[in-house]
Amino acid sequence: MQIWLLICTLGLTRDDQRAWVGVEKLESPSKIEEIKEGSPVSVNLVWKNFGKSPALQTDVAAGMRIMGRTEEFEAVYDSESGPETAQETNMPAISGAIWPSVTYRSPRGSLMFTKQQATDIQRGEQRLYVYGKATYRDAFGRPHSTHFCSRFVPESRTWRLHDTYSEAN
Repeated sequence: MQIWLLICTLGLTRDDQRAWVGVEKLESPSKIEEIKEGSPVSVNLVWKNFGKSPALQTDVAAGMRIMGRTEEFEAVYDSESGPETAQETNMPAISGAIWPSVTYRSPRGSLMFTKQQATDIQRGEQRLYVYGKATYRDAFGRPHSTHFCSRFVPESRTWRLHDTYSEAN
């Protein structure tokens, strides 16, 4: 019985002391409310280690996509898929350690809209997504991952956490 309590206590301590990497906020230096032909929309994801120990061997990747309203969201991280198009863009990946309470701004991703895309997004026929993932090891050597997805809501001119692909372990 005492060994079982010790094992449970160690597990709780690890969970309390481990790294927890997630997206603290979205920064959009461009005016998202001005979605129109030829207007670029750029977004930074601000990642943070909310835990009490470093996130080691951290790999962070992010992107932006425009998809049809009825299409199921799918994250694409293939930075070698050819030239950037107005349909999607990948933000350069980073790798390293993120210390507790430290933030990291992912390199800015930017999309330029065609007239049709701008109209379709304003009408809700297409959706604009920003998404990312972080994989890392905690100080105890255990692997973890975080997935994040937010979509632009034209009616309120805000970003809303998407109902899929936002999870952490």
